[in-house]
Amino acid sequence: MAEAGEIHVGDTGIKLWIMLTIDDVYQDPADATKIRIFIQRKSKASILEITPEIKTDPLDSKDKCYYETVVGDLNIAGTYTIQAYFELVDGTAHTNTYDFVVVPNIRDIPIT
Repeated sequence: MAEAGEIHVGDTGIKLWIMLTIDDVYQDPADATKIRIFIQRKSKASILEITPEIKTDPLDSKDKCYYETVVGDLNIAGTYTIQAYFELVDGTAHTNTYDFVVVPNIRDIPIT
């Protein structure tokens, strides 16, 4: 899902990939009429809604939803959940949800 090791608060340029699937069966993004990625932040207080790019994943050569984080996306330490929503001619679907952790930077950890 994420193309990175440890993800820190404030990191930008983190590559997030989501494969569109229905019941674990790959769906070609070219068949979708609408695609959105939702990223739910810590405490579920806010949700980012993103229109992703469609790119070929170099790891498996499949077209997937792709998003690179920008300033403000990962501004709180904790667990984030990501999910894609897509519309096809014959219905709508959501992918499975995937969690990733954003860790605090040393300078942000209170010294006791």
